[in-house]
Amino acid sequence: MNTGPTRSQIEAGITNLAHGLPEVKAVYGFGSIFRSYSYSDIDIAVVFSPRCAETLPPYTIFLRLITEFGKVLGVRFDVTPLTDREFQQKPLLESDSLVLLYLRERTEA
Repeated sequence: MNTGPTRSQIEAGITNLAHGLPEVKAVYGFGSIFRSYSYSDIDIAVVFSPRCAETLPPYTIFLRLITEFGKVLGVRFDVTPLTDREFQQKPLLESDSLVLLYLRERTEA
């Protein structure tokens, strides 16, 4: 069994970095670590705001920040970027069991 970051550490770090990116609407966790299994990476889905016309620039920034955060925690994040429209179509195998890690408040959006 891996010892590593707790869900609260992951959530706090993601909240901190996503809050500074207004294009990020939500971040969800999925995969082994969120099912309490042994893991080799942390799978997350980042959902971009419907008002975000170009997702590549904020995705690139998010990826850089989450990579640095992963180095601090000693883990690797595997990031799946999704537009809001894509997210609504539930494209992930685990779409029905995602763990909410960050949600931008409507008043912030």
